[in-house]
Amino acid sequence: MKRIGLLVAIVAGTVVLSKLLLGNMLGLGLCEAGEAWLSRAGAGSGLAIIALLSADLFLPIPSSLVMVLSGAAFGVAGGSLLSFVGSVGGEWLGFEL
Repeated sequence: MKRIGLLVAIVAGTVVLSKLLLGNMLGLGLCEAGEAWLSRAGAGSGLAIIALLSADLFLPIPSSLVMVLSGAAFGVAGGSLLSFVGSVGGEWLGFEL
């Protein structure tokens, strides 16, 4: 139990220190870069989301992360629709195979 707590503390400390190093010391604004990247989402990004969710049948793709990013890029309604189409597409493909 002590090992798990130590591991969690090390991972949390690494995440916080990396954020401080990148943001404060090197001057890299990750939030601004992420917002700019999400604002340029278009039809190609939508197709990529559908393809990633459908490919989750074969590859270990974190579908929950893809769904959250689709919601952030296309809004709640658009992201939900894209996630739904991609998930159903993957399920349909799995059924057919």
